[in-house]
Formats: sequence, structure tokens, C-alpha cells
Amino acid sequence: MPLENVSDYSWAKGNRAPFTDNVPAEIAGYDKPAHHAFLLHAGVSYQPGFTYVQYPDFKSPQSSNWPVFSLSYDKGIPGILDSKTDFDKWRVGIHGNVRLKLLGVITYDVAAGGFLNDAYVGLPDMMHIHGNQMALAAPYLRSFQLAPYYRFSNTEKLYGEAHVEYNLYGLLTNKIPLLRQAKLYFILGNNTFYASNKNYYTEAFVSIDNIGYKLYRLLRLDFVQSWDAEGRRSNGIRLGLRVGGLFSIKTDRGTEW
Repeated sequence: MPLENVSDYSWAKGNRAPFTDNVPAEIAGYDKPAHHAFLLHAGVSYQPGFTYVQYPDFKSPQSSNWPVFSLSYDKGIPGILDSKTDFDKWRVGIHGNVRLKLLGVITYDVAAGGFLNDAYVGLPDMMHIHGNQMALAAPYLRSFQLAPYYRFSNTEKLYGEAHVEYNLYGLLTNKIPLLRQAKLYFILGNNTFYASNKNYYTEAFVSIDNIGYKLYRLLRLDFVQSWDAEGRRSNGIRLGLRVGGLFSIKTDRGTEW
């Protein structure tokens, strides 16, 4: 259901501007009726060389050095339970890492997708990149740290998305006395979305990881610069937080919260 303001009441005293609309500026022009959708989703992932170790009472999975390949397909079917949605959306991806021994690790998540049919695509069913407008970093290798949430939402027939990080670990910092004692790591990376020359977004970043003291190295600091197809540029700082157990924001592929 579209969220609409039903009151301007406030406890604030004095002159106060009325509440703004709940619709983000990037999608203000889109039709936003009540959304009825009957959807089918299918997905599969596969990692070559995946094995299990058999113990007396259980099996333990052991991943391999191969990347994980994934495929998903979403079908919107009209005419069922007032559903108007009518589309076919696909996405293929590959996620893995390349270990460079003493030179560090390159981790990547690359995908392509699009709409085979876009007869009726409601706003929730469009392709939305994972943007972020908070000071806290969004999940790494899946997100765009400076991208507005809906500016690049689309129904393109073909798009590509890539997230790459190069963690140098101690390659450089071990050679600088103060940084070696602090046990800090440098990370270089890029996040890119591309659909056409008129619809793309990319950002590059330099990060300092493993910030903390002794066992409590929970922080990562990202310095990010972005560009898009309309010539807009922005830069900012994001703070990644890693806390083991029930809560986790700083994550490559696992739980977000």
C-alpha cells in the first residue's frame, strides 16, 4: 500500500513547515497504486568441488576454491488474486575470491540480469540497486555506499553489476613501522552498475580495515568517490562495523543484521 500522510499534527511549537511527501524524489513520477502481485521465484546456486566431511553424528560442509555460480528467475503473473503484474526477470551471478598468497586477496561478486518481458512492472518489482545514504556502510560486495536508493531503479532488458575488493592485508602496512604495530590493512575496491551509456553508476573506494585494539578490531573506514551517467560526482566516508554473534553490519556475504 502506498504510504500517505493523513495528518499534519505535531507537538512542535512555533512556525513549522508541513510534512513532506513520503515519496522519494527519484520515483515521484511513477504510478504508485496499491500493489497486488502474484509472483513465482526460482533460484539455484552451485559451487564445483563442494564436499562434506562425515562425522559420527553429522556432516560438515567444506567449500572449495571454486566460485559460487547462481541463477534466479522471477515471474509476475496477472489475473490471479487481483494481480496486475506481468513480467519475466532473470539474474545470473558469480561470487568468489582469488588468493594471491603474500599479495593479498581479491574478492568479487559479478552479476548480469534484465527483463525478458516488462508488460507491467510495479514499483516494488523493478530492479533496484542496493544504495546507501547512511554513515554506516551497507553490506560490502553487494551494495553501493553512496548511491541514492531509487535513482537507478529500472526495467532494463540487460544490465551488469560488479563489486570487487582487493584486500592487501599486510602487503604495505607491514613495511611501515607505526602501521605494522597497529595491524591495519588497506582495501581497494570498486562498485559498478551499468545498463547503457545513459544509465550507469560507479564508485571507487580506499578503505582502512582491522581498526581497533587487541582482540577488538571491529571497525573499517571507507573513503568513497562516485560518478554517474549525468555527470554527478559525490564523495563521502562510510564506517563499517563488525560485531560477532547476533549482530553484524560489516559483512561480505552473510547476515546483515
